[in-house]
Amino acid sequence: MQRLAAQEQYTVTGDLRAVSRAEVAAREAGAVDQIPVNEGAKVKRGDVLVKLDHRRLDAERAETDAQIAASRSLVVQREADRNRMLQDLEMKQPLLEKRAISKRELLDAEQAFAVAEAGHLAAKESLIEATSRMELLNVRYQDLDIVAPFDGRVTVRHVEPGEWLTAGQPVVTLVSTGTIEAWLQVPERYAAAAAAQAGRIQVEVTAVGKTVPSIDVQVVADVDTATRIFPVIVTLDADANDLAPGMSVRASIPIGSNEPRLAVPTDAIVQSRLGEAVFKVGAAPAGGGLPPAVRVPVKVLFEADGFAYLDAPEVTENDSVVVEGNQRLFPNTPLVATPRLPATGAADSADGAAGSQR
Repeated sequence: MQRLAAQEQYTVTGDLRAVSRAEVAAREAGAVDQIPVNEGAKVKRGDVLVKLDHRRLDAERAETDAQIAASRSLVVQREADRNRMLQDLEMKQPLLEKRAISKRELLDAEQAFAVAEAGHLAAKESLIEATSRMELLNVRYQDLDIVAPFDGRVTVRHVEPGEWLTAGQPVVTLVSTGTIEAWLQVPERYAAAAAAQAGRIQVEVTAVGKTVPSIDVQVVADVDTATRIFPVIVTLDADANDLAPGMSVRASIPIGSNEPRLAVPTDAIVQSRLGEAVFKVGAAPAGGGLPPAVRVPVKVLFEADGFAYLDAPEVTENDSVVVEGNQRLFPNTPLVATPRLPATGAADSADGAAGSQR
């Protein structure tokens, strides 16, 4: 027997999922001109995935650019007319006071100024409209280059050069690279423990035999009412190319505290209809003779690295237990023991005719 610092681990399974996954779609209708990427290509945010034919928008932009130039010229002309009418009105107002002109002439000047002012405002509005139209055309022109919204890898290409796309039609499927998420299925009684162990959960990707440490842990508050299982999202650093969404994973969740506990080799545990037990070496008879095997009931808390960690009030770390041949033992069977070296730093053990003890 010995005392070892240990913490129970609960093993769960799950799969890898990309942090972001998108069906990247066209924002503008048009014919596919170029597709610079293929399936499996890694792209950065902003890289061009598909180029659409831009000739129609080029023509619309040229037409709108001409409208802007014409509107600017009209604004200059209308502003000159307005300023001329304003000067005429300002000259006639003092003349009316001197009775040099009639009231009718002043009213005509005021009307002419109002018409010129309205024409000037209409010309400016027309320029604003044409400028706004050009801004929209520029946005639409930029949207002809369909770009990656995040760093990722192209998994599916949905279009080919020459195809006509409608707005909203997907062009590629893109999954994010960099960090990746392991979605684990954790029983509700261990969900809180998983959330508290962020950074200590080790996720094993079974397909490649690789263990990746966790960066963050989030418990999804969506328990399955039938199985009482919580989805737990473990964020991993997946810069390596051998990790991909869809791979199966296995993870060990630390449960409880890490503290010294009584430990015996798992071979020392005897299972029977009476429950779990170990055979320890009893005290030799007072008059001499061989020590007997004493059956002691125990409760196995958990197993790890070849050891069973026990709740066993009737044994101490100074006791020796039988680890070989114990399945054939009966209580009070005499033991013939010889010293042997401990296998992993355990207390002294012995070999005997009835069994090997530790």
